[in-house]
Amino acid sequence: MKGTIRRQYEKLSSMGLKNYFRYMFLENRSDEQTIFKNTFWLFLAEGVNGGLMFLLTIIIARYLGTEGYGQFAFAMSFTALFAVVADFGLSTLTIREVARDKKLAKKYIDNVSVLKLFLGVVTFALIFIIIQFMGKSQEVRILVYLFGVYIILKSFNDFLRSFFKAFQEMQYETISRVIKSTTLLIFVVIGVALNVNLVILILSYLLSSIISLLYNLKTIKKTKIKLKKIKFSILKKSWPFALSMMLVVIYMKCDVLMLSFIKGDAATGIYSAMYDMIYSILIVPAIFYNSLFPLTSKLYNENRIIEFRKIIKKNYLINIIFSVFIIIIFNLFYFQITELIFGKEFLAGAKLFGILSFAIGISSISHVNLLILNSINKEKIYLISTILASIINIILNFTLIPRYSYFGAAYATITAEIIGFTYCLFFIIKYLKKWQTQKLV
Repeated sequence: MKGTIRRQYEKLSSMGLKNYFRYMFLENRSDEQTIFKNTFWLFLAEGVNGGLMFLLTIIIARYLGTEGYGQFAFAMSFTALFAVVADFGLSTLTIREVARDKKLAKKYIDNVSVLKLFLGVVTFALIFIIIQFMGKSQEVRILVYLFGVYIILKSFNDFLRSFFKAFQEMQYETISRVIKSTTLLIFVVIGVALNVNLVILILSYLLSSIISLLYNLKTIKKTKIKLKKIKFSILKKSWPFALSMMLVVIYMKCDVLMLSFIKGDAATGIYSAMYDMIYSILIVPAIFYNSLFPLTSKLYNENRIIEFRKIIKKNYLINIIFSVFIIIIFNLFYFQITELIFGKEFLAGAKLFGILSFAIGISSISHVNLLILNSINKEKIYLISTILASIINIILNFTLIPRYSYFGAAYATITAEIIGFTYCLFFIIKYLKKWQTQKLV
């Protein structure tokens, strides 16, 4: 450790502060330095973005109350089911393929940009048609339409950011996400101060996404891009990612939708507030995933097994420690945390923090499983695990929600997390044994 610090000090002295900052935080010089640089920028992005979104959840939940937040959560959860159609796994595919071969960048921009326009139209059409048969009020349908436009904009932003990840230039991702979250919080605070209704409040999401999109386009178009004819063949590679994402969204949002129909807006508002807040903690394992995925994909492709295995072991250890810490904190202080954050109106669901913390712990470690499987082209294993978890979650929600309300939804979530994690881990252990020979099969 002392030797490392001494070397960094000598490097700083010889290079000067400005050049040293560029070397450490703006350039990709080695695998170790690149991981440090990417992790730094993603921690900065998630720290600012996560903090602002955490504050945003509190502001909106307190402003709307249990019923209003229930309507808000339903609209967001319902449209989230269709976000997969808008993206169709293209962002994840782009990261993996372009990280392996930078020459593919222009091909993916050319092909996918116009394709996503087509998918966006299809997405909104599906949302518009299906919500007509859900028996919701006109006000809720308008919320759904607005969130439908929002997820399409978000899909474009995610796709453009995938190039920042693929080139391991996470500083641009950081700027993009901070711009979006900051402008969103500003617009929401202004809306709350003016006492606007929920429909006007959701316009904040659209405006912030447009501002972020303009930044992403400006950054990407430093090189001239010409849009070409759509090539639907690319969907053959992306569909496993798309289906996995769809099932994950179903798994994560079906409880909110079922609560809305079975128990009403108040129960939905309580559960969604707790769920959204505690699941925001997953930004930590998500940082490591996003930082490491381009590199681990590259290491796998180059058959550099020792480095690959070393990164994975460290990532498992970090996520296990993080999970244990979260479970302990939220089971000891769930009542105090609820009253402090959301106020007395939400205290009926305070125990949800303790229950859902177990799901968060398992999900955190599952990020490492996802990193491994996506990196070694075994995304179909994760797909099957999400199918199993989604089926179990839906069945348990139908069984437990009528009797135990939002607590039943929480128990269903934990069970589904355990099943999905166990299935993936079974195959990963098998592959880890093969890698002992230091050759991927």
